[in-house]
Amino acid sequence: TGVALGALFQMVDEKAIASDEKVVVISTAHGLKFSEFKTKYHEGKTEGFQPSHANSIVHCKADIDEVKAAIHNRFGI
Repeated sequence: TGVALGALFQMVDEKAIASDEKVVVISTAHGLKFSEFKTKYHEGKTEGFQPSHANSIVHCKADIDEVKAAIHNRFGI
């Protein structure tokens, strides 16, 4: 994810992507490594701080059409 975000920032700097465009960056980290922390962060349940970039959690089946529909419903893209 860090590499993807770095590439995104570079592409914005190079004007390949406009700074006001909506872009989806996929987290490729294995979810089982950090699943408990990620869930607590996005639910606002991390001890000692409040998340400033929390997103509502969307559950869907491992089905490409369902994932696409979830992205469309969330971001309108």
